[in-house]
Amino acid sequence: MDQRQQITLLFEKWLDQQTTPAETEQLMDWLAAANLKNDVLPLMDLARDRNDVQEIKVQINTREIADRILSAENGNGRVIEIASHPSRRNKTKTAWIKYAAAILIILGVGTYLWNNNKRNTAEIITTTADIAAPATEKSTITLANGKTIHLDSVSVGIIATEGKISIEKMKDGRIVYHGTGEEKMLYNIISVPRGSRTTSLTLADGTIVFLNTASSLKYPVAFTENERRVEITGEAYFEVAKDAKKKFIVDAGGLFTEVLGTHFNINSYEDENAKKVTLLEGKVKVRRGEENIILEPGQQAQAAAELKLISHVDIDNVMAWKNGKFRFTDAGIEEVMRQLQRWYNIEVVYKEKPTKRFDGGIPRNLSVSGALKVLEATGGVKFSVEGNKVIVMK
Repeated sequence: MDQRQQITLLFEKWLDQQTTPAETEQLMDWLAAANLKNDVLPLMDLARDRNDVQEIKVQINTREIADRILSAENGNGRVIEIASHPSRRNKTKTAWIKYAAAILIILGVGTYLWNNNKRNTAEIITTTADIAAPATEKSTITLANGKTIHLDSVSVGIIATEGKISIEKMKDGRIVYHGTGEEKMLYNIISVPRGSRTTSLTLADGTIVFLNTASSLKYPVAFTENERRVEITGEAYFEVAKDAKKKFIVDAGGLFTEVLGTHFNINSYEDENAKKVTLLEGKVKVRRGEENIILEPGQQAQAAAELKLISHVDIDNVMAWKNGKFRFTDAGIEEVMRQLQRWYNIEVVYKEKPTKRFDGGIPRNLSVSGALKVLEATGGVKFSVEGNKVIVMK
């Protein structure tokens, strides 16, 4: 059994409140020196998957952890420090910030700030009940005849037919199109509104599509022509079924991604600074007008004023939405709040715009106040909640 397996078992024992003081100290020492991405985040996922986030009764003093964060000189004040090569001078403090922030997030304790070495208690000012994370899929499918099906109100089984194609809702909520040979080109549109859980769809050719919140996909119920063409708004992850005779084309508002069979993510939200195509597996061509780029796995095409290639991207960040997380790398407050705005269906108003940058992650199953507390715990940003409106302040 390697060290990581031993630590995982020890962490589970800690969640169950079964560790001895010596074992707890061993776990704390390991976390203090651990790598956030490779070591700490999997433990956070484990805690969330066990539904222990709200029930953990810790055997350590969380106030003491918070105090150790607060007493550290954290110049950049980020959510979770993830610098790969901290200076020798700040190594100890960085390790404690990294460890303590991770534990506070696991415990759902985000109620402390550090800023200019002053200790403050973070308090989300709210005038109404908290806003929970989306609990259901509020997606709709618009059929070729204009009829709209609300997926949260239909039972498991066949929910509609389009010519020779049947549409089925599976037990896990997935939507699957069955059948081939439809002669007419019929189109459906699946829409995932703000404040909805993500939606999974299997097209008639076997291609699997995951749609993020505030996104939509227009697609043929059957691919009867020489190419497979769909249109998206927002964000979607594709696992394209292989078909050497029919290339698969995704139109994201004039940014085209062409493949024969591969896995990739497209972010085409209109309020973002650029549209992004990220390749996980295979090879794709991304084109816009006369510009085109061939992507290899781990690369990204960004379309703003020009189409450019990003050779290395953080796939974990790109795919965080599909894996139930928010993840940020050197993100400004507006980028962070746009993601929260779509997920929780909230209105964001800036009384002041903090200039600090954010690195790290937040589970998407937290309530609005839970997510905001994690952000407030970094210092330099405060929030007030009035109904469905979140006010951002310094």
